[in-house]
Amino acid sequence: MELFILLQDRWMKNIFFKRIVIDDNQLGEDVEYTEQVAGFGLDDFEFMFALNYLEIEEVYGDYKLNEYDSKKSPRLIIVAKKNGN
Repeated sequence: MELFILLQDRWMKNIFFKRIVIDDNQLGEDVEYTEQVAGFGLDDFEFMFALNYLEIEEVYGDYKLNEYDSKKSPRLIIVAKKNGN
């Protein structure tokens, strides 16, 4: 089975688009998906969490739980807990 996957990413305003094309010889045609994700930053999450009584405990920049750097980190991973309010 031969399988080819094309990933194409782009930003537009505060929205991130990811286009995924799968070329599967068994299907005889390409399968295409487009994901659309809002581009929130840490400040945005701090605001939204505060409105909902969530307290940020930890912030990581990748799945290995390295320190978050807004310019370099590939991910924004937030650990939060609900306040007693």
